[in-house]
Amino acid sequence: MNTETILGSLAVTIFLLPGVLSDGWSVQHPAGPIYAVPGSAVIIPCLYGYPDPGQRYRVRSVMWCRNQAYCVTPRYVYHSEGIFPELAYQGRVEYLGDEANNCTLKINDLRVSDSGMYVFRFITDHPVEKLPGQAGVLLLVTGKTAGFLKSI
Repeated sequence: MNTETILGSLAVTIFLLPGVLSDGWSVQHPAGPIYAVPGSAVIIPCLYGYPDPGQRYRVRSVMWCRNQAYCVTPRYVYHSEGIFPELAYQGRVEYLGDEANNCTLKINDLRVSDSGMYVFRFITDHPVEKLPGQAGVLLLVTGKTAGFLKSI
């Protein structure tokens, strides 16, 4: 059985970290690191919430960044408005989420240099309240197959 067959048939449950951050603002993603091999693809499951969704406030933009707790960076892994894309991720990233509560991200053709802490952030039209900084989810791209959580 080759590695692709093993990885392709790997069925693992992803545990989401309860991420209630402050007054109804939340982000939930895997609690532990996600392991993947170079050349594969990974899906980072993610859900988010905020006060009064769809009633008084709307999501204006969503973004993923790497190694930035507040996702205030000159370069983004993904940004819904397409601003400041990190060149290393162009053509390899798919946002599988929406602007309601799903923030799932897929990264294709993984490289060892993709390893790092991935942080999701969203901005609403709320005049004052904002999502606080967060820890994110650790992605480790390595040639070793032990410890995989989700890799396709």
